[in-house]
Amino acid sequence: MASTFTRMLSGRTTAMLMASVGAGTLASGYLLNESGVSAADRKKLYPPSADFPDLRQHNNCMASSLTPAIYARLRDKATPGNWTLDQCIQTGVDNPGHPFIKTVGMVAGDEESYEVFADIFDPVIKDRHNGYDPKTMRHPTDLDSSKITSGMFDDKYVLSSRVRTGRSIRGLSLPPACTRAERREVERVVVQALSGLKGDLSGKYYSLTEMSDKDQQQLIDEHLLFDKPVSPLLTAAGMARDWPDSRGIWHNNQKTFLIWINEEDHTRVISMEKGGNMKRVFDRFCRGLKEVERLIQERGWEFMWNERLGYILTCPSNLGTGLRAGVHVRLPLLGKDPRFSKILDNLRLQKRGTGGVDTAAVGDVFDISNLDRLGKSEVELVQCVVDGVNYLIECEKKLERGQDIRIPAPIVQFRK
Repeated sequence: MASTFTRMLSGRTTAMLMASVGAGTLASGYLLNESGVSAADRKKLYPPSADFPDLRQHNNCMASSLTPAIYARLRDKATPGNWTLDQCIQTGVDNPGHPFIKTVGMVAGDEESYEVFADIFDPVIKDRHNGYDPKTMRHPTDLDSSKITSGMFDDKYVLSSRVRTGRSIRGLSLPPACTRAERREVERVVVQALSGLKGDLSGKYYSLTEMSDKDQQQLIDEHLLFDKPVSPLLTAAGMARDWPDSRGIWHNNQKTFLIWINEEDHTRVISMEKGGNMKRVFDRFCRGLKEVERLIQERGWEFMWNERLGYILTCPSNLGTGLRAGVHVRLPLLGKDPRFSKILDNLRLQKRGTGGVDTAAVGDVFDISNLDRLGKSEVELVQCVVDGVNYLIECEKKLERGQDIRIPAPIVQFRK
């Protein structure tokens, strides 16, 4: 059966893919030794068992799922863009664990990675997404923000609200594998499309290569701009190559709708504002995302998407919606309560420090967001956050009055 990703590509896209494959072929040619044996052929002189990584001290989803048998089946395969299994898993081999979360431990180099290496990606996805089975299940999508109810939080507790996702341009390799030319093409395509945004979405693109250090730091301090990748999870995956070439940020004039370009994914789309009006934030997110997609399609491109995995992104943790709806919320009493973690688990929420995934909570302010990405629609996930954060605030108010709180029943993750 033909690949589910096989498409009738335009001449332009075909040329780009051929260039990518050609570059890999040329690179292999330069690696020929005097006997005429390529690096790939030298690798095949050894059995897969000799190459199997030592994962005995590892605690990530990849290490839990990868077996010698799976490795043997996949080691010598490659995607049309010459991305291999060992490149997929390198970040998980180099990083045994993480102090705050159980990491995935692998990345995709292109859209086809999820199919060519499905024998390892599928169990990793099932592990990370709480039982979602990509072999049998289908992912829903819904960007109708009018369906959200009770989306106004008490500003006494919620300091800011944000919704973000990622989108990848079909036909171009993902950040761990892309060539400089592909990365620059992502920037060109996206920036050109964003110039068509109007009204409250209109804004300007700022390239990191043309931005002063002072301006960059100001945007970082305002929690608008990504910093240079320093996390070993990202650097081991190859996402910091050629920094800051073809990276940048586009934002509207109010700095409430932002697009990051060529960080961990081709694009990160973010809607945010101070205060607790999550409904307004999500409405802007949906309007902006639909308009960006329309403008991309007008120029002959499209986003990576399929029925099993939803929107395709670099890390399997972001498949599906790619959506993280979150708030910075002040919970001085509940944050110290021993039941806090269990309450979050049952509400399908997670907490981070306000500095991001690599930080612990400081003081009484927590970054609370949805745990799930795959198997539920955007509307369902945002409503889950709305309901959950309202419950946390209710608990905080009860503790302020000296009343007891209870742990809610676990939320069912998937529809029957």
